[in-house]
Amino acid sequence: MNNITSALYEAVPFYIAVIPFTILNLYIIKKKRELLNVEYRITEKIFTLGFILSLMFILSITIGNNPPLKFQNVTWQNISVRPFEGVYMQYVLGVNGNIYSIINLFGNILIFAPWGFFLAAYYKENKNEKFKILLIAFLTSFSIETIQLFSGRSADITDIILNTIGVLLGRFVFCYLNIIFNEFFNNMHIRYPNNNNNKVKVFTVVQVISCLIFLVASQS
Repeated sequence: MNNITSALYEAVPFYIAVIPFTILNLYIIKKKRELLNVEYRITEKIFTLGFILSLMFILSITIGNNPPLKFQNVTWQNISVRPFEGVYMQYVLGVNGNIYSIINLFGNILIFAPWGFFLAAYYKENKNEKFKILLIAFLTSFSIETIQLFSGRSADITDIILNTIGVLLGRFVFCYLNIIFNEFFNNMHIRYPNNNNNKVKVFTVVQVISCLIFLVASQS
């Protein structure tokens, strides 16, 4: 439990950096909608905030307390390409009362579930929704594992699999709630239509640059 507390404490600078990043992106999204003359309901604002914070939550736990990235930190010994290697040992430790092993085992799934939920809300009107969510889940987890490798930590294919399962779990929850509250979700649109408005494109570029600066600054 002390390891978890320590990780959360060390990620405090990351949490602080998230605040201006989130405010900037919410402002940019608001301006893009205004330029496209797209209504922005309070429920859509809440889901947009949830979309951003669910990803920030993942990053804070996985890379928010990493040391600076260095190429010399990368070693083949830190790369595990055998699916579910070590999972049984974590299970055994968990059964014997090691709480950290239990949290680590199921945490890789649970921390990605909110991200999957909001991804499903974002892509709910897209015909390739399932494929895009699965692809984003894999790329997000793969990128995190790669960053961890450069920070001296291990990169494990099992984590990628469990993270992807977590995203799919979040999507399942959204789909289930969408059946129950279909009128609520069907009237909510997080995505806005594509447009050739040059001002919108400028805002998008600023948004991408802000994301890159945030990731680089958080790992330096």
